[in-house]
Amino acid sequence: MVVDFLIIGQGLSGTVLAQTIESKSLTYHLIDRNEKITSSKVAAGIMQPISFKRCILSWRGEEFFNFSNSFYLQSEKLFNTKSYKKLKLVRLFSSFEEQNNWMGKSTNPIYSPILGTKNSFLKNICNDFGNSQVKTCAQLNVKKYIEDARHYFLSKGRLSNEEFKESNLEYNGELFTYNGITSKRVIMCQGVNSQNNKIFDYLPIIPNKGELIDIRTNKLPNFMLSKGVFTVPIKENKFRVGSTYNHKDIIAKISLKAKNELLNGLNKITPIKNLNIIEHKFGFRPTTIDRKPIMGAHPEIKNMYIFNGMGSKGVLMAPLLSKELLDHILRRSEINSIVNVNRFFKKYSLEHSNYAKNLFSF
Repeated sequence: MVVDFLIIGQGLSGTVLAQTIESKSLTYHLIDRNEKITSSKVAAGIMQPISFKRCILSWRGEEFFNFSNSFYLQSEKLFNTKSYKKLKLVRLFSSFEEQNNWMGKSTNPIYSPILGTKNSFLKNICNDFGNSQVKTCAQLNVKKYIEDARHYFLSKGRLSNEEFKESNLEYNGELFTYNGITSKRVIMCQGVNSQNNKIFDYLPIIPNKGELIDIRTNKLPNFMLSKGVFTVPIKENKFRVGSTYNHKDIIAKISLKAKNELLNGLNKITPIKNLNIIEHKFGFRPTTIDRKPIMGAHPEIKNMYIFNGMGSKGVLMAPLLSKELLDHILRRSEINSIVNVNRFFKKYSLEHSNYAKNLFSF
């Protein structure tokens, strides 16, 4: 089998990238072992452009949102999935300072299409400083999106359900071959597993543990609330509460500390007695030291690329960034310096260079 792209990893980034490649009528094949626990499979999938801490637009937030909104609507047709929907999001202010900052910015033409101004009455909710709505918010059921895409890839013979082993990857200077699959290009989309891939292990991909709990209650509204933690409805009287961020905890199991952190945050939204916790989940997000994704070419191996480090904003950023990566590969357009892998070139040592040369004998 000969393809244009070999994609390593079928998490959110790998799936989005495959969809983008298909939209350009190019061929691809994915290698993925379908791990049970990944950050993509436990993610809440919230997509909105505001950073609440300072009430500012995230980097390219509105641009990302508009592009991703169209992208996920198209994915529903391609993968025959119902995994994407608009979501009402109400921000509960933590102080009068936050309220004033929000209301001041809501009159700005840049922010007025995004920040609401109406304070809603919310039964059972702690609302001492008021609230307002984020007008642009949606939710991707990331687990379903990935699973439905996987069924599609398998049905088309475009996915191998196996663990990637870099020792099985061959390269003659022009083409890559992996277990009978020949490709012009390879793109690594391995998330935190990139730490085990010596080809790109010079990059500072940092596992950031996130934990969520699913609860049953009739005290929360049927839309998303945000105040320190978030609550988002799953189905009638069932909600997800998240999410923690911990780059120091690398233990692959749920923790009591995170559970208590989520419950304390929930208590600031609404005190619930005799809470029914249905499930407690965790995953490791691939983050970077500067909190920006990493994409671009390997320093020495021609036609070897990486697409990683999406952190907690992968649903928002991955679609447009995947397009920009392909534009770079196919049309030689420049990658934005903020996300370009070249910003970490100084970390690429002689040891890394020798490993690449020994692996592929070039």
